[in-house]
Amino acid sequence: TINVKTPGTYYTAQEIISASGIDVGDNMIVTDFDKAAERVTKNLPYIKSVTFKKTLSGAVSVSVTDAEPKFIVTCAGGYAVADDNLKALELVAQVPEDSALIELVAAKTQTTKVGENLSFENNENETFANLLEKANKSGITGITKINVSDATDISIDVQSRLRLKLGDISDLDYKLKSAAEVIKSENELSEDTVAEINLTVKGKVYVDPVSELD
Repeated sequence: TINVKTPGTYYTAQEIISASGIDVGDNMIVTDFDKAAERVTKNLPYIKSVTFKKTLSGAVSVSVTDAEPKFIVTCAGGYAVADDNLKALELVAQVPEDSALIELVAAKTQTTKVGENLSFENNENETFANLLEKANKSGITGITKINVSDATDISIDVQSRLRLKLGDISDLDYKLKSAAEVIKSENELSEDTVAEINLTVKGKVYVDPVSELD
């Protein structure tokens, strides 16, 4: 017996069992559950992880953890919706309206297969992760877009109205700490201000109001 104890919210218990490749009557002693888990997370992309547990009665209990959409990534022909590990969950033609997803823009997305982790031509995965980690450490919230398509002109959009122009990846801690202070000041003055915050010159911060972010 295979019992899907926690199926998650995206798939039925039968879909999970079918994707695992495990059939009722299989010898569970020799079944490779790690391989079964890989099949499930690849074929059912909105599943982040799956656990198989054998019971004393010989049955198998299955628990699933959902993959939650976090990013929307520019790729050939449209966009890929991805989780926090940059696994492609689905491909879409345009950014969903009222989306809370963070848009990621790289020079070129190499791998965009649903169920697999996205990869980028210049290995921007690490740059994205580094920017998010340091921005969070600096207290910056409400990030809506990160653009690393040009390694010398990296930018982060906050609340879809404030663009942090960082230049290259150097001195990120200082730049983002300075940006956090400016964002706080701007929000205290008005939460409707649209501006580019230039942090490319060391020790200087320039706030340039604009009509809209392109």
